[in-house]
Amino acid sequence: MKKRKIRSSLYFFLAALFLFGATLVAIIISQGGSVTEDGFLTNTGVLRINVDPNDTPFTLYVDDKQVENLVNKGTNIAAGVHTIRIEAEGMNSWEKKINITQGIVSDILAKLFPLELNLEQITNSNIFKVAFSTSGDYIFYVVKDTAIIADQGIWRLQLNPSGIFLFNTNTLPTKFAELDPDIMPLLSDTALKMEPSPDNNKMLIISPANNEVFLLNNLNGNEATKVINLVSELGFFPNKIEWLNDSISLLVDEGNMLFEYDLTNERSTLIKYDPLLPVVYGHNNLHVIWFDPVNKSLMQYKNQSNLSLLLPEIVLPEEILSISLPQNNSRFVLIETETDYALLDLEKKTLIEIGLDPKSNSLIDISADATTYLFKNNELRLISFTSIENIALDKLDTKLHEFPLTLGEIDTVAFAPQRANILIYKPQDNSVYTVDSDGSNQLALLTSTGLTPYFGFDYQLGSLYLLMQDSPIDTTTPETTSNNIYKIDLRLAN
Repeated sequence: MKKRKIRSSLYFFLAALFLFGATLVAIIISQGGSVTEDGFLTNTGVLRINVDPNDTPFTLYVDDKQVENLVNKGTNIAAGVHTIRIEAEGMNSWEKKINITQGIVSDILAKLFPLELNLEQITNSNIFKVAFSTSGDYIFYVVKDTAIIADQGIWRLQLNPSGIFLFNTNTLPTKFAELDPDIMPLLSDTALKMEPSPDNNKMLIISPANNEVFLLNNLNGNEATKVINLVSELGFFPNKIEWLNDSISLLVDEGNMLFEYDLTNERSTLIKYDPLLPVVYGHNNLHVIWFDPVNKSLMQYKNQSNLSLLLPEIVLPEEILSISLPQNNSRFVLIETETDYALLDLEKKTLIEIGLDPKSNSLIDISADATTYLFKNNELRLISFTSIENIALDKLDTKLHEFPLTLGEIDTVAFAPQRANILIYKPQDNSVYTVDSDGSNQLALLTSTGLTPYFGFDYQLGSLYLLMQDSPIDTTTPETTSNNIYKIDLRLAN
């Protein structure tokens, strides 16, 4: 009896020891360790690969050597800088230098594009102007020059309807609004802006040449769109007007005065008034951040109230020239001073100097995921500042990257929705390019004489949509050309 108890205790002890050892091995391997005949080595890190499209079979090369044994898309690599290359059948190759840190998991996302692209025409109208929603869910377009009166208006096309994945059906465009008699004359303004709301049920029509702003409200698609003259409502043409608070209200900038205009009750809430200086502020759909020049502090406006941001370890500059915020992120604030740009981390309460002189570098845009800040210098070269969260080390990995391409004066640059991939339209090349946030993997996606400055990804980066000029039926009468939206599927056909 005693021997049986001893034997059972021994089994339990050995089982526990085995589980402990297995757990230890798993932890060490997950942190970049590897098992050899002499024991464990920990001079490696883990490279974890994420490929988009995510169902693409791929081959990984590290310093031109194929890595065969991928486990959960991760592999151990010696610490240091390595050249990572990804090859996939039917796709352009993807290559980047990656710094692997000992004991740390390094995640990379490789966006792959097909070698062959097919254009699919998805509208059959003469389209005048296009606006993409910030989320990448919809395209809005204007049809005005057509013999078919019923086709005139502002149309809305959903790019990735929920049922498309189950039934593979196409969603037809629906009319968002008629071309109201007050709207029609504004279309001749070359600086006309169409700003869809974040919920895609409203739109601002802004005409600087005519000093007019109209609000189109299509909240109930079964009823006629409500057209509101905001200049009449406000009593002036604003310096700037933008969406705020998830499409419920508008942020109105009148230079020395900044206020919120609530669309539900038509009431205004003053955010800041300065009789001497324009208000320095930045905003996204979550909140407004503005600079108090008297107290040398930053204020946050949210839920119709102002609160001072507590930054005990940070000495803010005496003067802040501009403030910029990522679209869907409340953690980071980019500030411009007389001598530099700096990234303010409201969570960590830190201020990181970027190292770019504002006199020779201007901000173009910020990616929606808050990882990339894109600048253009006086020589028209693109420069990005990337800020990636390193969870293992509890810090931000930041770096400046100078792109190996020069912009033209009329080139158009835009971020993809929800990502840091960059699209560039260069009319002198008749091409649309894509490039990673650090300037690597530059690729000409499409070259065509019919390209226009209107283009954008859907939110999944599964398709590219472009407004293109159709070829005339009769080349002797080029006026017969029309503009239509085309789609390029960026995924390989099954």
